[in-house]
Amino acid sequence: MRIAYRFHNLTDRDVETTIAFPMPDISGGPDAMLNIADPKHDNFLRFTTGVDGRPVESQVEQRAFVTPAGKPEIEVTGRLRSLGIPLVPTVEATEAALAVLGEDQRRGLAADGLLEAQDTGNGTTSLFPVWTLRSKFWRRQVFPAGRDVVRQSYVPGLGGLSSLSFGTATEGADERAAYARKYCTDAAFLKAAQGPARRIEAAGGGCRPSSSTCPT
Repeated sequence: MRIAYRFHNLTDRDVETTIAFPMPDISGGPDAMLNIADPKHDNFLRFTTGVDGRPVESQVEQRAFVTPAGKPEIEVTGRLRSLGIPLVPTVEATEAALAVLGEDQRRGLAADGLLEAQDTGNGTTSLFPVWTLRSKFWRRQVFPAGRDVVRQSYVPGLGGLSSLSFGTATEGADERAAYARKYCTDAAFLKAAQGPARRIEAAGGGCRPSSSTCPT
């Protein structure tokens, strides 16, 4: 993902200010399927910034939050760090850190809404991280009188679902509109999604919202 900004300093003097860029929220949960570009580092989406063709360094701020049912949002950044738990809720390192906690610690995290229990079959239950990580990169920058062009890029996290009705004949107008609001889908994207759905239906596979044969 590449973004280009053009900033104009309309004054007759240099201006120094703080520039910040928020990254997409990363949320956990039993159904979370997300491929993180570089999960071992704080800059897990490989965010870079260039000014007038030269790379510049940015600082990263990462904070984790949970929203218990019927309660205001709570920040849990310090609690997770005190337990040695990575803030990205969807990677193997996070699962490994949770696994070495004591039973009482895991129960406490579940009671406070940081973990969610789900039956995995055969009488066993697993706990999944359900907090949301919010990250932003920021830096101080001087804008001389004139113009600066700032370019930024990052590698999006790729998600997936076991089933999806987007682009199929069963998709309703409300569902399509919801996808457009949330994922910025446009006519070209819809046309590309309809192709696989039509091929599956033509082959007799069908594509229902609950079917694993739906394109993802």
